[in-house]
Formats: sequence, C-alpha cells, structure tokens
Amino acid sequence: SFRATCASPLMGPLFLPSGIASGIALMQLLPMGRDEHTSLQQWLVGALTVEIALVFIYIVGLSTGGVIPREASELFVQGIYTGPFWALVVLLGLATPLALAVIDLRRATPTRAWAPSLVLVGALALRFIIISAGQA
Repeated sequence: SFRATCASPLMGPLFLPSGIASGIALMQLLPMGRDEHTSLQQWLVGALTVEIALVFIYIVGLSTGGVIPREASELFVQGIYTGPFWALVVLLGLATPLALAVIDLRRATPTRAWAPSLVLVGALALRFIIISAGQA
C-alpha cells in the first residue's frame, strides 16, 4: 500500500501546488498592502484550483489501477482515512479557502487569517494522511 499511495507519479505534481499554496498562505499571515494581498490571492486561487484537480486525478488514478492501487484508493474513499481526507484536506484545506479567496477577490474584502490558516491545516493534513495511508 505504501508504494501505491506514496510512489504514485502524481506525488510531485500534487505536492508542488500544495507547497506553493502553503507558502502563499504563510506569506498572507504577515502584514502587507492591499496590492500585495490581491496578487497573492490570485496566485492562491490558481494553486488551489490545480491542487484540487490533482487530488481528484490522484484518487481516480488509484481507483482505476491494479489491485494494490485500488486497495490504496479504498483507504481514501471508504476506509479509515475517508473522513479526515475529505473533511480536512478537501473541504477545509482546499474548497473552503478557495471559496474565501474568490470572495475576497470579487468583493475586495479581506478574509483575514481564515483562508491562509485553513490552507496550512489542509496541507499538513494532506501530507500526514498520505504518509499514514501508505503505512496502513
């Protein structure tokens, strides 16, 4: 199961936008001007969009693979990591910060530290859950 979850060819492409989003989120927790904030929000929206797409491609790739990858995908779809993965990573770490960032860009109202904090929690949860699932 470790090989299927962690040795996937999508690990690099998945962790790259996740790392970019984490760096942007960390920078957003620092004081900055409105122009810098807007620029970082635009980058965050792009990084989170790519990351969401890659998460789903990763799950579909595992689900349509051989026996071992399918067993690994079951950990995320109907196994012990289903709740934490979909709640912490997808909902709180990706979808919610993406929605907050889009609202922030459209309304020009800062979302304060909520979106960056959720991105950081989601990125940590993504890494922890994938590594833990690989060891299951």
